[in-house]
Amino acid sequence: FEQGRNRLAGAPERDGLSGVADDWRNVTILGVEQSNSSAIVSLDGGEELIAKLIRRVDIGENPDVTLPRHLARTEFTQMPGVAATLDLSLPKQTAPAMVMVVHDAVDHESDLWVRVLDDLSLAIDNDVLFRDHGSGTPAAPVDAVAAALADLLGRRTAELHSSLAESTAEELRPESFNLQWQRSILQTVRNSVRATQRELKRHRRSNDFAPEAAALADVVIERGDELISRFDPLTTTKMLAKRIRIHGDLHLGQVLWTGNDIVFIDFEGEPGQPMGQRTIKRSPLGDVAGLLRSLDYAGRVAVDTATQRGRVGDASRSAVETWRAAWTDEMQRRLVATYADAVRGSGLVPDDPDEMRLLLEVYMVTKSLYEVRYELANRPGWVAWPLNAVVEMLEPSASSARSKRTR
Repeated sequence: FEQGRNRLAGAPERDGLSGVADDWRNVTILGVEQSNSSAIVSLDGGEELIAKLIRRVDIGENPDVTLPRHLARTEFTQMPGVAATLDLSLPKQTAPAMVMVVHDAVDHESDLWVRVLDDLSLAIDNDVLFRDHGSGTPAAPVDAVAAALADLLGRRTAELHSSLAESTAEELRPESFNLQWQRSILQTVRNSVRATQRELKRHRRSNDFAPEAAALADVVIERGDELISRFDPLTTTKMLAKRIRIHGDLHLGQVLWTGNDIVFIDFEGEPGQPMGQRTIKRSPLGDVAGLLRSLDYAGRVAVDTATQRGRVGDASRSAVETWRAAWTDEMQRRLVATYADAVRGSGLVPDDPDEMRLLLEVYMVTKSLYEVRYELANRPGWVAWPLNAVVEMLEPSASSARSKRTR
């Protein structure tokens, strides 16, 4: 299709895709709230494609095409293949903009966010994991199924990053850390702390906080410099680690559960950021931090939902909350331990446990601070959740516990 000097053209990656969406009965628009608009396209023989219309169009190849194409070349199979793109060529631009990306649809039961919430809800309803029932010994917070899922997620994420690092092409090849890059990480933390403090002060003046959130907000406001100083070693000690292209927006909702394995989807990165930011090489621990924060949110949402529905009363709330915290800690510990074992010796992350802990905490605190600002703007009733994560990093006992998780 051409209009003036603008040209819109499809670019299939394989044969047999011409005209597949000509019949509207083969197209099902998805009503799920996403950053892009999506539709399922049914093919002859029962196969399906998923077409995503990109709402924020940028010049150049979309990461949701670049990274799956590269992963396919490395024979990594835990992601959907690229079937086609729809490209818009504009005057005076050296490259077209991708306005639609078409992937193979993955047959799956749910995403991991839904799967984990279902499992947590069932555990709360059954009242079996957070009670000792007179035995004198509390049950383990994580059952064998959840433990296996955490291990699988850690291992597959390590395999994803190892495959992403398999390239000699300039845009994809790994780059070693240096002090200049590490100082830029610290500056990112500093900027994030200051931006969060400003938002917290503004909301404190309006008295917008519940008592628990207000107390946590005061800690972050008063101890921001202390939080930043935790990461001062980044300016003086060069870490033996690599920067690579990563998923960039990895959380439980970006991982599909097939019934016996997982598949990673949506490699476009944070869609609210410009393309230049989304294609920067970063530590793969940024993805790990996203999964850890998602596990924390899953546990809190499950308890919050059960409480609102009357399934958790005043008498059991303390026990449920204690169990939730233990569940989160154990799931996070298992994921990090499995991931660290799988990448050890690769040079992707520091082999030294203390350095790995410090680098992981950098991404954890940056993610948590972003969540604080997001919740203040959208769901103020949840702001205590990420505030808790930030304040925990100021507690020496918590830091010691996190150090043990990476060993």
